[in-house]
Amino acid sequence: MENQNRILYLLTRKRKGALDDQEQQELDGWIGMHDSRRILVEQLEQQEKQREVLHSLQYFASHQSLTQFKDRHINTKVSASPLPAMMKPFFYWTIAALVLVCSTIALYFMPQKHTAGNIDELTIAAQNILPGKDKAILELSNGDYVALENIANGTSKIIEGLKIIKSSDGEISYESSSKAAESLAINKIVTPKGGQYRIRLSDGTRVWLGAESELEYPLQFKDGSRQVKLSGEAFFEVTRLKGPDGFNIPFRLMLPKQTIDVLGTSFNVSAYPTDPVNRTTLVNGKIKVTTSNRSTTLEPGQQALVVKDGGELQVNQVDVRNMDEWKNKSFRFEEESIQEIMKKIARWYDVEISYEGKVTTELFTGAVSKYENPSKVLKLLEMTGKIKFRIEGRRIIIMS
Repeated sequence: MENQNRILYLLTRKRKGALDDQEQQELDGWIGMHDSRRILVEQLEQQEKQREVLHSLQYFASHQSLTQFKDRHINTKVSASPLPAMMKPFFYWTIAALVLVCSTIALYFMPQKHTAGNIDELTIAAQNILPGKDKAILELSNGDYVALENIANGTSKIIEGLKIIKSSDGEISYESSSKAAESLAINKIVTPKGGQYRIRLSDGTRVWLGAESELEYPLQFKDGSRQVKLSGEAFFEVTRLKGPDGFNIPFRLMLPKQTIDVLGTSFNVSAYPTDPVNRTTLVNGKIKVTTSNRSTTLEPGQQALVVKDGGELQVNQVDVRNMDEWKNKSFRFEEESIQEIMKKIARWYDVEISYEGKVTTELFTGAVSKYENPSKVLKLLEMTGKIKFRIEGRRIIIMS
């Protein structure tokens, strides 16, 4: 990362008008290697863009330890080139545009209406592949199953004394008799591929469940204890809750090879059984992540990576701006390989993935809309120049 930090230093001095002749010559040589670098420098001359561009460069220049960690444990590495070429850097899109970041340098794209081109083979091949939607199965403690998408928004359904309420915007919550509450029944909500769902637990905690995920939880929490189990991915907004003694009741999330203890906060967890690493990203508040051999407390803007095979834990600074977008609108990548990214795409679009030839070892960071046709997501990745795609039916083939 030494070269990235050097370029950041030179760009910062240029913005301040402090470059000497030798530094200017060094920077000109770097700019001349690719037109997109010239565009980046022109952006720095626009006052409204300076902070965003420099923040992105600083952010990605500080990730050497994360890359090394992933190289050791996930068998992926960053390309050895000093700085990946940038594709047209334009507006940072906070809501509606597609943003993609390649390795250590950001790729900025115009909003969708400006990136759409003529219909091509990839778009035609993907036209029947639709994004996921709200769908899940609720497994009750008595063995009954409820397809939650069959309950209309703004209505409720009573099963064995349990009233399942679905809000006008699709969130599930419960009302129960005292008998049902005393039974301390355990329920499970399961999302399939191409599914997601929201649930409000008995303590008021809200959970956004990602595709192909399971959340196991009690119908009512016991006094002094709040514990749930997750397999897959979810975003939690944990409610602070005090016991009769006036002390806060912790919220505990059980994951493979780790536990997370929470008081009141919001965070994202990705812990799929087939993934070698669990990711926990804290947006606000404070949480404690514990493995078999280590425990650490996260501050906002930090992400914990836990290797399931061995339990090694590493904490890194990450960009949590727009993290809430994951709950409803976007994929998020944080220094992830193409294999990791394609797993997310496979889960959401319910497609198969296969590879031909040598696969790029480049790492990607960024956010991409979940509700686009998958061809748009794939074409953004293709614009990095590191990878190509072909679609056959419901199979996406990644080519070198």
